Amino acid sequence: MKKIYWLWMILLVCCYGCKKEEEFVYKNPSISLVSAEVVAANQGELKVRLDLGAGFSQHKAWIQLMDISDASGKTTTQPVALTQEEVQELTISVRPPVAGNDYQVMAVLETEKNRFETDKQFLFFSQRSHRYDIGQPYIIPCGIYDIPFLEGNVYAIRQNGENFLINLCNDYPFNVDEIKVMLNGSIPLECDYTKEVYNPDESVLAIVPDDLPPGDYSATIYLDGEKWDVQGLLRVLPWQCEMVDVSAGNAFSYYTISTSFVFDDEISYVQYKDRNYTENYTEFKVWSYHIPSNTWKEKNSWIPADDGYPLTGVAMDGVGYSILQHGYKACLWSYIPETDEWKQLSYYPGKGIAGFLMFAMDGFIYVGGGMHRKDMYDNQVGVSDFWRYDTQTQQWEQLGDLPFTPLNIYSVNSTCVDGHKAYTFFYDRMLWSYDAATGLWSQEAALWQGPYYRYFASLCMWEGKVCLIGGLDEDYSGLYTDIQLYDPATRQWTLKGIYEYAPYMSGGYIPSIHQRQGEIWFGPLQLWGTYNQPAPQFLKIKPR
Repeated sequence: MKKIYWLWMILLVCCYGCKKEEEFVYKNPSISLVSAEVVAANQGELKVRLDLGAGFSQHKAWIQLMDISDASGKTTTQPVALTQEEVQELTISVRPPVAGNDYQVMAVLETEKNRFETDKQFLFFSQRSHRYDIGQPYIIPCGIYDIPFLEGNVYAIRQNGENFLINLCNDYPFNVDEIKVMLNGSIPLECDYTKEVYNPDESVLAIVPDDLPPGDYSATIYLDGEKWDVQGLLRVLPWQCEMVDVSAGNAFSYYTISTSFVFDDEISYVQYKDRNYTENYTEFKVWSYHIPSNTWKEKNSWIPADDGYPLTGVAMDGVGYSILQHGYKACLWSYIPETDEWKQLSYYPGKGIAGFLMFAMDGFIYVGGGMHRKDMYDNQVGVSDFWRYDTQTQQWEQLGDLPFTPLNIYSVNSTCVDGHKAYTFFYDRMLWSYDAATGLWSQEAALWQGPYYRYFASLCMWEGKVCLIGGLDEDYSGLYTDIQLYDPATRQWTLKGIYEYAPYMSGGYIPSIHQRQGEIWFGPLQLWGTYNQPAPQFLKIKPR
């Protein structure tokens, strides 16, 4: 029995030992150089991660530095102190054997029989002391506008002589004796900077030359002669803008404007007579502004037969036409500036009573869409019926429905006409065209730059292209000051200008546009925050 007992014990011990041997797992060591960077004039810092593995012994590690500034490529090593932990993350400080030279570095882990090396990285000590204190410089546009009118890292310059900033992304203060900024590698810019640059509040201010041609420009900055490429491109816009004050010596006072008509060099404006809205809409003041002489003239007031208010207006063949809302109805009126005479023409037979699409061409007044008052509680819905009025026969004719339905009374921004084709801009940035010869609507390319919703934008035709100016956001508070040009032939929008002026929008009135002597006059406008002040101004746009 004793022999059998000891035999079983021996078998159990053997089996246990074999089982333990089978469960043991060997694991290869590993080492990686996470980062290598210069932290001071003669000091580098490496971050190393290593795994001692399992089943290996006699571990040792070191840092290897090869001098790449010396033709001999002399190599030196620096030992790394290891602990007993299997996985270790170490921060190692290194000092170059020769100050000011550059080094290729790697980390090495060695066991009794194996050697493991990391990928090679570099420590550049030959640069000036601030080289390792700053990151990748980038452009910060100056100005009052915050809208990303352009794609990617392209920043618009409204006009020559404007400033922009270059953020150096410096981590620590550094001293510099000379800073230069070049555009396209050859155009020097005037700069404003301090010799001691701090993070993050100090940036380099560069000034665009007055004679810099429109186009895209790359920027390069030199810090005491060291070259840095700057992220982003500057785009100098081709159209220049300036404000023209037309208030001096004139009686015209800017407040709520309801509509306007453009006649040659003269623009007529219709205002609510009572600016405080304490009376019914029974009388409207009319003013005309003569651009060449910069003079205002008060015209005969407009006294409608019924209470109401004008919604929109167009001019054709020297006559102004406006839709006036009378309660649940809308009526077409005409205005002849030579005789200063108003005449009620005909009630509009369409469903809408406000928010119309309206334009004029070839002897017809086109009106459509808008909002229909659904019930006595003033609930409104959008409608899409479309009509035209023959100014000769004084008859209305219904046309095919519009391809869109307004969301509210401000859904249609404005419309412009070129020959037999009209263009209208919708609140969702869609541009539509109407061909009077075929009676067909077509959807043009949408404007993708700027806000998704845009209201109160003004349109005009400029050399066969559609020009869009300004607008408000969906809350009617955010101002957009861009000038966009659409080419129907290429179906492309191009940003042409940005004006530095925040206009007050008068009660939903879309500012009129007048073209004269190769310039575009936009307004009148009132500076935001100065409502009810007699200081009307025009924005004069100079295409180039």
